[in-house]
Formats: sequence, C-alpha cells, structure tokens
Amino acid sequence: MSVLKAQKKRWKTVAILVIIGVAVSFVVRNRNGTSGVLFAADMLFAVSMTFFCWGLLCLIRNMGMFDSMVYGTKHLIRLLRGNWKPTRNKKDGYLEYVRSRPRRAEVPTMMLLSVAFVVLSIILSFLAS
Repeated sequence: MSVLKAQKKRWKTVAILVIIGVAVSFVVRNRNGTSGVLFAADMLFAVSMTFFCWGLLCLIRNMGMFDSMVYGTKHLIRLLRGNWKPTRNKKDGYLEYVRSRPRRAEVPTMMLLSVAFVVLSIILSFLAS
C-alpha cells in the first residue's frame, strides 16, 4: 500500500471517529441539556474517547490477543459446514495465519489525538467554570 493511500485511509478513519464522537455528544446534550462552552468540552471529550477506544482496539489486534480464538472459530465453522480438511501440511497452520494478519500502524496517531482532545476538553472545562 502506498503512503498516499495509507494517509487517505487514516484520514477517513479520523473523520469517521470524529463523526461518531460528535453524534455521541449530541445524544448526551439532548439528555442532559448542556450548552455553550460546556457542550464543546463534552463534545471534545466524547471525540477523544472514541479515538482512545479505537486505538485500544487496534493495539489489541496488533498484539494478536484474539488470533487463536478467531483461527479456532474459522476452523470450527469449516468443520460444521463440512468442508474441513486436516491441516497436515504447514500451509494452513496457525503460525502462517498469524503471520499473514495485517498490522495497523495508526495506534500512536489515535492515542496522540485522544490525548490532544482530552487536553482541549480540560481547558474548555476550566474556561466554562
């Protein structure tokens, strides 16, 4: 994947996460009735939490914490469907599956954006009070 395509994909992810965070903040706003600077602080905090959660999910995926569960589930589904073949050869083994899984390089970016939005949220909260 070229650098330009990777940057486009990263910015699409950032835009989607910002939209999710803003939507969550509007739901909270309608429920609590906050407005003004306090709403902006809440919105930045919601956006930061979406970035943080996404960063954690990417980190967990990069660490391979659930690779064995996914691999086992795929083989169980194959077995239940009736198209399971024994893996005597090393072509379809677990290690090849783990090595073939793509890794996401956006974890540091998401965590840094999360920290930046939390800092902005804290600054706005102090300005609101």
